[in-house]
Amino acid sequence: MSQGTACVHNLFGGKIHAVPDTNRFTLYHLPHSTQVGGVMLIYGGDDRFFNNLFLGREDDGRLCGSCGTGAYNSYSAEFPARKTGDDTPAADLGRTLPVTMGGNAYLNGAKPWAHESNAQVLPDASPALRLAEENGHFWLENNLERYSITLQTSPVTAGALGRAFQPDQPFGDRNGAPVQLDRDLLGEARGALPRVGPLEHWPARLKLI
Repeated sequence: MSQGTACVHNLFGGKIHAVPDTNRFTLYHLPHSTQVGGVMLIYGGDDRFFNNLFLGREDDGRLCGSCGTGAYNSYSAEFPARKTGDDTPAADLGRTLPVTMGGNAYLNGAKPWAHESNAQVLPDASPALRLAEENGHFWLENNLERYSITLQTSPVTAGALGRAFQPDQPFGDRNGAPVQLDRDLLGEARGALPRVGPLEHWPARLKLI
């Protein structure tokens, strides 16, 4: 129940459930401030997914949604035409905002958005992923290096992310400068062909906390 997001170089091991929330107005803030900029209905969309790694999982029926950006299949890549000249918020009910996606990889049954032209899909890949706790620390045990090494993509810049629809603001870091996406989660530099997901190289045991 959100909109105007950017998800870049992440690992998704669960489901996505994308839904509008047009029953109430939601506050949004001025950049890097708690000052309210206005209120808005959540039409859904205006989301960007680039260079993420999605893993399918066995569906136990307990959670809504689906693994991968296929959860956005009802969302368009373009603004739907308005049926009225009314410019009030209620006039846009049922019109989800467009979404943008590219360079994502889908393993073990995770599904891409229907309009993603360059998705890398490995339906038969069976990556191992396990969260382990030892002596008060959490480790992510995995075999993702064997898959990640073949999943390269193109770099993403702040310019490619554009501006979020409602606040009409670009994506920036906490100092207000354009967000930099040229290093991975552990600080390793990403090159001209970065790997999909949060890491350029996956250790078999990754310390999280």
